[in-house]
Amino acid sequence: MVDGYCSVSNGLVRFDGEHGSTHNVEVDIMNEYDRSAEIVMAFMIREKIDFFYHSSSVDFADEADVDQMILDSFFKTIGIA
Repeated sequence: MVDGYCSVSNGLVRFDGEHGSTHNVEVDIMNEYDRSAEIVMAFMIREKIDFFYHSSSVDFADEADVDQMILDSFFKTIGIA
């Protein structure tokens, strides 16, 4: 299994594959929560990711137009919280 990376910017949550990988997904959890969860879980399976490091933007998601409580819930939904 590999580690990925997560960040928040401009209302979107971005998940990147292993360091140096060009594979990533950006999702809009505020407007498409369920579909976003499906996309990210499929990405995790495809890239064999079991853990995401995250940027400090995740800790201050509200500043990037992503509700912190919804983001925390999303992480629980996809199994990385």
